[in-house]
Amino acid sequence: MNAKNILYASAAAGLIHVNLGYLTGFYNKYTNQGISQAVLSKESWFVLQISVLLAATGNIVSGLAGIASSIVMMIKGNGVKGVVMIPTLLTRMLSYLRIGAVIIAGGVLIKVLMGITSPLLTSGSILTTIFGIAILLIGHVFITMIKILQGFLQGIRLHYAEMFGTFYEGGGKKYAPFGAQH
Repeated sequence: MNAKNILYASAAAGLIHVNLGYLTGFYNKYTNQGISQAVLSKESWFVLQISVLLAATGNIVSGLAGIASSIVMMIKGNGVKGVVMIPTLLTRMLSYLRIGAVIIAGGVLIKVLMGITSPLLTSGSILTTIFGIAILLIGHVFITMIKILQGFLQGIRLHYAEMFGTFYEGGGKKYAPFGAQH
């Protein structure tokens, strides 16, 4: 798999994940505020995405009409805040490219490590071969730990910052620890 395909797969995963958030938001709006509010505030994002795709594939008139109607829906559903949030759709999708970049960086680090240790392993000397194996083992452990940590941190950040931002609305009860003075 080449770098371009890895980035495409990351962007596709982002598109799916963010749209699952919009679907969850649609359900939340529907159960809490009714179908009209759900359609205006959340379905408008799907209309926007489909309209941009139409415009990008050559259906300029249909795409622009869809974009205009999605903006009108957003204004009716969320006010001006809905229109201001349009660039966040793109930034949310682009944030998922970090996962692909982490994968590519890990591959590059392994190539560099192999380039450093290959001459040591093929030198014919027992001492340099042992040294090469030690560097190889330490390097692979280090790269593996970095990849695990980066994958975990990026995945959690994308889940909570990018996906939750599409549907989560704060609220609830004020936190009052047991025994706290009011």
